[in-house]
Amino acid sequence: NCENSAEGVAEIGQFELPAALISGGGVVCNEEEVTVSVELSGVTPFTFTYTDGETETTVTTDDNGKDLVLAPLSDNYIL
Repeated sequence: NCENSAEGVAEIGQFELPAALISGGGVVCNEEEVTVSVELSGVTPFTFTYTDGETETTVTTDDNGKDLVLAPLSDNYIL
């Protein structure tokens, strides 16, 4: 038996799942840089992390696109 009760209406929103399209890159030599573009869709803000296998970098942005300038510290980057 419950003495206190409540009634009301709640609105529940459903957001589109975020997605990313990664493009760019290429072959770079020592001490050169390469630009990788990340196009994002969904509800902002976006937060993603990339790593060269040793150092993790976390990016938070309200933009739908982000250019990452990478130096060849590693053969592979993971996003």
